[in-house]
Amino acid sequence: MKSEKNESVSVEETVVNGVVQVAKADVEERQKIISYTFAGTTVFLSVLEILLSINWNAESLALSANVPWIVIVPGILMILYDIICKARGKKSYGAWAIGFCLLLIPIIVIGAAFLICGIFMGK
Repeated sequence: MKSEKNESVSVEETVVNGVVQVAKADVEERQKIISYTFAGTTVFLSVLEILLSINWNAESLALSANVPWIVIVPGILMILYDIICKARGKKSYGAWAIGFCLLLIPIIVIGAAFLICGIFMGK
């Protein structure tokens, strides 16, 4: 009798552990999707904001653009999130790389706009 009871308990524990592992994997996958969705939306809105802030002046052949703080802050926050995750020993799903890209994209967009302006207006 005791051996049957111990076997059923160990089988139940195995099943419960399997269910818990599947649930943890599902939560991690959802967190990864949320992080990537946040990064993609931020990149799209940042580029849109920068492109809308570009002022072309054809009379004096000038170009000016503003980089709003809203474009830079998400990159800094993603890097801080990565540091916090590393300190707690959790997975960060590449938050450092995403944050670094979010910091570089405004620089690349504005640099490309100035380069295009220079090419078209240059002699």
